[in-house]
Amino acid sequence: MSTSLFDDAHSAASFNTVASVMFAAAGATEHNTSSSSSMADMTAAAGATEHSMNNILRNPIGNRNNQFAPHNCYPSGGENCWVTIACETNAQFAKLCTIMEQPDLATVPRFETIEARKKNEDLLDEIIKTWSLKHGHYETMHNLQRAGIPSGAVLTIPEIMSDPQMRSRNAWAEHSHPDAGTWEMETPPWLLSRTPGSVRLPAPGYAEHNEYVFADLLGLSDTEIAALHEEGVTALSPDIKSHT
Repeated sequence: MSTSLFDDAHSAASFNTVASVMFAAAGATEHNTSSSSSMADMTAAAGATEHSMNNILRNPIGNRNNQFAPHNCYPSGGENCWVTIACETNAQFAKLCTIMEQPDLATVPRFETIEARKKNEDLLDEIIKTWSLKHGHYETMHNLQRAGIPSGAVLTIPEIMSDPQMRSRNAWAEHSHPDAGTWEMETPPWLLSRTPGSVRLPAPGYAEHNEYVFADLLGLSDTEIAALHEEGVTALSPDIKSHT
């Protein structure tokens, strides 16, 4: 599994939002802080625990798994197309061999058990790669999933945007911005029955809501707002010179 600070920032924001709502519903307040690096640490929990308990520091293994084989991302037919395949049991591996039209592989001593497959993982990956290159990533994913084998097509951005599963969950919505035009952007990743999330407004323009914040929310007078402009606290247009 991979992660990014962008993903972790979303996770942190989601956690803090839910926590705040829960405390508000209980009539209480709570100060929540979380960092992107702390959220990312959770994805390394197994490695950190193994190092702490047993002083074992494993090398990076890419898309492989310390316990299962095959467990990798394989090239597919087409330009820069890939598919992930994982077999967690001998039964799943036997089904994979049948789908690859090589059923005898499941009973070959060097592939018969998970332990044997891990020892001969390089050779096994080459065999699967030779087969996967003959098929499309969607084709492989659907065929393996129907057989109960964990598999997923690695999608490009256009493929994600048009993916039926993502579309069925309304993962994208069309929005307009007075300066940038109209485009599709991601919606909140959770679906709530009573309070569905949505993007109500486009990103604000520079100083667009100054008047609302200063006058309506803070109750400042015109004189006080003018003083803020005079002192350089705020402005109606960016000071380009300060960024050069």
